[in-house]
Amino acid sequence: MRDISMLLHRAKELMVESGALLTGNFTLSSGKQSHYYIDSKMFTLTPEGSELAGEIIFALLAKTDVEAVGGMAHSAIPIITMVTNLSYRNGKPLPGFYVREEQKEHGTRKSIEGCLPRKKGAKVAVIDDVITTGGSVRKAVGAVEEAGYVVSKVIALLERHEGGADNLRKKFDFTSVFATDELGDLYISLPGLEELRSRPLVSAPAK
Repeated sequence: MRDISMLLHRAKELMVESGALLTGNFTLSSGKQSHYYIDSKMFTLTPEGSELAGEIIFALLAKTDVEAVGGMAHSAIPIITMVTNLSYRNGKPLPGFYVREEQKEHGTRKSIEGCLPRKKGAKVAVIDDVITTGGSVRKAVGAVEEAGYVVSKVIALLERHEGGADNLRKKFDFTSVFATDELGDLYISLPGLEELRSRPLVSAPAK
């Protein structure tokens, strides 16, 4: 059994230790200037970070009725992969998928890769690593809805206070695990900790 509060505090520590939180002068994908930057892959592509992100997000999905989990390529893929792995180990298998930035021009010509539910109208979750303006999530949601599915849950590993998360909250059941304030300081934003602490999880085996 893994205590969710322990996972959250260790994940917060590891984000700093791994070099995922950077200070300096940066241009964001939105074109805005920022004095800090979140290089999430420095966290999600470490063995421990991958497992922590997967466990935390799977805990948020374990009691929902979603039938698959996905997001945009490439930032969400490490998290999606770990969530699908943990879902299988915990008896709630959730297939994974990702939305391409551009539709393939060869082979299957797919814009969505991976495993969506067979039944149209099924509920799915969309996840992302970092929310700034929310553009990546909206693009993923649009592709999934166009394919005939319902996005019933949106989860971000981390949200910046740039307005994107607030806009998503108006339209979706949206949750962020972490957030940064205007100074770039990281804090845990996940609600409902008392409920989550009671959920046992089967972790990936230690190596």
